[in-house]
Amino acid sequence: MCEALVSPPRALVPMTVLALVLAQLLVPPVDVDGPTSVEHEPAAEPLAPSPPPSPPPPPPRPEDPFHAELAVDLPIIALTGSVYVATEVIKHQLPWDGCLGCDPSRLGPLDRRVLDNYVRGAAPASDALLYSSLVIPIAADLGDVLGHRTGLRGWGKDVAVLVETATVNAALNTAVKFAIGRPRPFSYGLDGSGRDPTDGDARLSFYSGHTSTTFAMATAYGYLFTARHPRSKWIAPVWLLGYAFAGTTGVLRVAAGKHFWSDVIVGAIAGTAMGLAIPAAHRVGKPSIRAQRRMQVTAASDGRTSMLRLVGRF
Repeated sequence: MCEALVSPPRALVPMTVLALVLAQLLVPPVDVDGPTSVEHEPAAEPLAPSPPPSPPPPPPRPEDPFHAELAVDLPIIALTGSVYVATEVIKHQLPWDGCLGCDPSRLGPLDRRVLDNYVRGAAPASDALLYSSLVIPIAADLGDVLGHRTGLRGWGKDVAVLVETATVNAALNTAVKFAIGRPRPFSYGLDGSGRDPTDGDARLSFYSGHTSTTFAMATAYGYLFTARHPRSKWIAPVWLLGYAFAGTTGVLRVAAGKHFWSDVIVGAIAGTAMGLAIPAAHRVGKPSIRAQRRMQVTAASDGRTSMLRLVGRF
């Protein structure tokens, strides 16, 4: 009876053996050293290179500090330029008896010292500086446009300001010269140069046109450059070189016996004032001439009456 309890039934032995055989057949053997084969995932395709980053947008273009209106500026340039050219043509043809009654004692002590001034070559040198003062600012502004600014529209405005400065200054200077009629230093006949004291130009001494023009152009260009480059390290050199150029012109005019010191001093003041006034009139933020004349018409009604209101400057 004890053997029957300990020993398994005889029918279970074949079933146990069969289960072990099936398990051996169905379950794959385990390799302790690792799997005999490793299935690899297909290699990922290389990523396409990302497009290069787009360049940063250009900085916003600064607002042009000057405005010009051809309908206004061109007539001013044409009129004042015509006045200057006409007076240059006729001044040598105006009759004059010369400085027969000129008294040196009536001159101030500073002016009296230059009556015998005559440095050969000083007059042509001052002419060269005069013409250069008209060309250099325009060429320098063009170089500034090509090197630091974009577009030629701003350069055109600057050229209009510079040309208008030159023509208005010349017309004003010519008007004062003909109105005053002051004899030039060489008209006193003390310099020994033999220049004709009866020439019409010999009585157009006050004030110096060469000096006023060079100072006007130096001031106008300095004003333009400073407005366009307010933080530039070249502001001081531009002003100093311009005034050194203009001052040299004035000294040469005195050395040539063409002008008194008072002519040159007043010419420098008048030219500087003109060189400030014309660019300032074209500065953005100030109403243009056309805008100042613009009218505004508005309608108003209180329910019983209606009216038109006209507002403007004339």
